[in-house]
Amino acid sequence: MSRAINFLEGLVNSKINNLHTCMPCKIEKFNEAQGTADVVPLFIDLPMLINIPILKQKTKENSIISVSHPFYEKGDTVLVVFAERALDGSGERKHDLSDGIILGLLS
Repeated sequence: MSRAINFLEGLVNSKINNLHTCMPCKIEKFNEAQGTADVVPLFIDLPMLINIPILKQKTKENSIISVSHPFYEKGDTVLVVFAERALDGSGERKHDLSDGIILGLLS
């Protein structure tokens, strides 16, 4: 294989390895007041993700609107997705570990 092909394959693999979409994680610490959690990624060697926001649910029943705040415990397995762009509005990051959101309980 040519050096150019090896270079391009290495470049593509490097970019793909840093493109995060979603992954199962274990709750390490849950902050109910802030609606965030520290989580440990499963099946891949990555650092603990700190202060990940937890998705809330807004419902309406009989004209009454309420917002549900999930509760988690240490050891719960959750699904974390990563935003396409930076959640803080900086616009610089794409699919970054810093921009995770906990969607819900897996098991």
